[in-house]
Amino acid sequence: MERKKIFVSLLIGILTIGAVIAYRTFGGRDSFFNVEAEKYLYTSSLNAQDGPGSGASQSGMIDTDIVTCYYSTNSDLTNDSLLVLSATDAKMPGVFLNLTVINGLRSVNVEFSGGTLYAIATETCFERFIPDSEDELTSEVTKTFSGEKNGYLLIMTNSLSDVTIDSVIIQYYCSNEVDADFVYAPGVNNVTGSRSWAQNVYLEHDAIRFQTNPTETTNNYSSGTYAGHNNYWYRFNGVTPSNYALNGEVHDYTATPHGEFVSDCFEVIITVMVDPTVFYDPAAWYCVAPWVALATEEHAILPDARNYVWMQSYIGNDNFDPIGELNALGRTDTYEGRFFTNFAPGGGGYEWGFQDPDETMVIGDEETTLREAYEAINLPFFNVRFFVYHNSYTLFINGFEVYHEDDAFYPAGNYTGQEYCLERFELQAVNYGDGVDSDGDGPDTIASPRMPGGYGVAYTNPIVRQVII
Repeated sequence: MERKKIFVSLLIGILTIGAVIAYRTFGGRDSFFNVEAEKYLYTSSLNAQDGPGSGASQSGMIDTDIVTCYYSTNSDLTNDSLLVLSATDAKMPGVFLNLTVINGLRSVNVEFSGGTLYAIATETCFERFIPDSEDELTSEVTKTFSGEKNGYLLIMTNSLSDVTIDSVIIQYYCSNEVDADFVYAPGVNNVTGSRSWAQNVYLEHDAIRFQTNPTETTNNYSSGTYAGHNNYWYRFNGVTPSNYALNGEVHDYTATPHGEFVSDCFEVIITVMVDPTVFYDPAAWYCVAPWVALATEEHAILPDARNYVWMQSYIGNDNFDPIGELNALGRTDTYEGRFFTNFAPGGGGYEWGFQDPDETMVIGDEETTLREAYEAINLPFFNVRFFVYHNSYTLFINGFEVYHEDDAFYPAGNYTGQEYCLERFELQAVNYGDGVDSDGDGPDTIASPRMPGGYGVAYTNPIVRQVII
């Protein structure tokens, strides 16, 4: 099985220019994991010598030749254990999770002491973060996971006191169980920029990672026009994998992993990680926006929409005007702080606009706003799930149902069971201007990039799965 590290440089000079990232084989004898094959079952172990060690940051990466893991704790680390985990508060548990997929997770055995520790195995990264009693671990007792497609393991504690982890032993099958659902293959799918190109882009087996690239003409306060668009249109920045290979000018849907996928009942799941130094900086701005474009089963635009239909999500700061009252559009559907929102009919009082995160409630929960849903967990991960069912779609973020749209693809009378294909995946982060009239010439010059170096994000390889109802 092929591997790549994905998020390692998020904490140590995001996406360093010129870094060379290469594929690695999961099972090398010189790897960070001690890997031993017994028929088709593999065993990997982590011990004190593999930990970040005394004096290390309380959040960071454990990087290997094969896999990258993230940890976050409120405790001091030592040289005598792999990790010491504790929660900061109810919204920020102590966590240790792999960011490189480990296909076919079968079991985990953790030697630890102190408070309660949980282990949650899922098919997609950060799919679940609220443990139940069945997830609880007993020290040095093997916990077996059900399901064949688990690829991500979250070890966590809600304890405010130290939980000392001496070792972690993982067993897995490594038979492309999760990989089989990935929608792009590096070097195969056609890839372009998302409105504007990000910088330091790495297209990897497990994920796409990049650094935003704000300029005077590609941020949320940019004035002027280019190629028929207002310059602030180019504030969306990132990478767009198409669901086809490009053979000259011909779209080849047979070459990509799911180019020929057609269905009217399926889900697309994408997890995004934000650079923790930005995520935990209250003065910083970021917005991540994964979108999925659907076409007809013949790969044509949807006739009533006269275009592809984009399923959208918005996470973080306002992508238009986080300062407030500066937006050149004069729109009122801009909001301060961080939250989930949706571009929806009636949003912000417009025919189509952004929903007020303090007035819009989570679907099925009249007590939780979109802002409160964002604040439910204080970790830099967002598991985004688009679920398509016939002529509607539903958006889930970190388990919250934040949006549902009926008749999303055809007017009700025009839908007669048509199916869809996946056309493109927009993996975006917003470029920000500083909102300051730096030369005193008026609002047309408030386009200086707020973060000239940009900030780093990483998206997992989108997963598509047929759903049987």
